[in-house]
Amino acid sequence: MDDLSDEWWLEKPKSKKKRLKKTDTIDTVEYSPLHSKERQLCELSNALQTVEKDSDDLLILEDNFVQVDGDTEDFNSCLKQAVPNWEKWLARLSKPASPIVMVIALSAMRCIQLNREAAGFRNGCTTVKLFAKHIKVAEQRTFLESHVVPFAIGTPNRINKLLKLGVLNLKKCRLIVIDWYWKDKKMRAIADIPEVKDDLNTLLRDILLPQMQSSKLKLFLY
Repeated sequence: MDDLSDEWWLEKPKSKKKRLKKTDTIDTVEYSPLHSKERQLCELSNALQTVEKDSDDLLILEDNFVQVDGDTEDFNSCLKQAVPNWEKWLARLSKPASPIVMVIALSAMRCIQLNREAAGFRNGCTTVKLFAKHIKVAEQRTFLESHVVPFAIGTPNRINKLLKLGVLNLKKCRLIVIDWYWKDKKMRAIADIPEVKDDLNTLLRDILLPQMQSSKLKLFLY
């Protein structure tokens, strides 16, 4: 078996709600910094509306996103900027099954790669791997029920399954990172593979977006 081993930003004026409209295209922000809130909002809106074309219920705010300065591709640097209170929250975390940071990637191999790249940020804390490759749901349930897991990383399908089973929860989660811009050898990103995109959209629609409306949970497209 693989080793599975409150504060936020200062109060700001509320942003206007943005509906997912067919008129919102990435072209309108093509020159925006890669990790700006505006660019992230438009990227996600375009991806979601291809599935939720007739939905008026999905509302996303720019303030639902975390902004990172520049277009850095260094995962450690992005995480340190996105979660400035990491050490404080890490010291306070005492309950199992609820990570502070959860990373979503398109495959098990990409999850493993990102977990290694985040080593400097994690600083030795426990990681739980939430994907199907060589790891059964029952094994993940046992691990989650008995371990404090500050950092989680997995694929949309398995994360969605564990959340719906109640094995995993987002009570202490402060940041969801979606590995958005990385492409595999076939030049496919997470939103380009139909089955993975469908799983991601389901996860966003059913769990993550509603959670963001009622908690301090933030989103970051890496």
